[in-house]
Amino acid sequence: MKILSLVKKNNFVTVTFDNNDKLRLHYEVAVKCGLRKNDDLSLDEIKSILDVEEKFNLKNSALRLVSRRPHSSFELRLKLQKKKFSKDDISEVIKDFLAKGYLSDKDFAERFIDEGIKKKKGLMRIKSELYSKGISRDIIEQVLNTFDDVETLLENAIIIARKKLESFNYKKYDANQKKQKLYSYLNNKGYSSDIIRQVVNKIIEEG
Repeated sequence: MKILSLVKKNNFVTVTFDNNDKLRLHYEVAVKCGLRKNDDLSLDEIKSILDVEEKFNLKNSALRLVSRRPHSSFELRLKLQKKKFSKDDISEVIKDFLAKGYLSDKDFAERFIDEGIKKKKGLMRIKSELYSKGISRDIIEQVLNTFDDVETLLENAIIIARKKLESFNYKKYDANQKKQKLYSYLNNKGYSSDIIRQVVNKIIEEG
């Protein structure tokens, strides 16, 4: 098919062929493919151009996602698959992003832990959530092994335990029941048994 015209509008080019078929391509794709008026393209060449457009759209989608917030490579893969992009093309983009530093599961894990601590979650809860984000066991262990701010964990656990204890004021719980409730609550928040014991004993003694 012969190209009759190429009309650029904003970031797109509309390619019109002699059979009245049209293609709407990103300008960068039209330039990359070297399209010119009167070019006579075979069906295979047009398919190749469409493949370039698809990969361009994929990369743009991936860039938009990682620019909004950090993603793990697993998260990014899932979101791109939902957009129906080719799995092989997605793998290539993720490989490229990892090489260029646009993606880093280690950096993601470090940020995720910091955010989790600020939300007063325990390390076990954060660890479980990192697994759900597709972060490997090796990376999780590597990052958690560098975390040594036990004091902050203890302070956070005390804060949320005191708040939880206040909710017991209108309930007829004895000391043992309060301990059990607090232990279960902090356990669900992902705190270690050692921290839970320290916090629960402290809170119950105060109350």
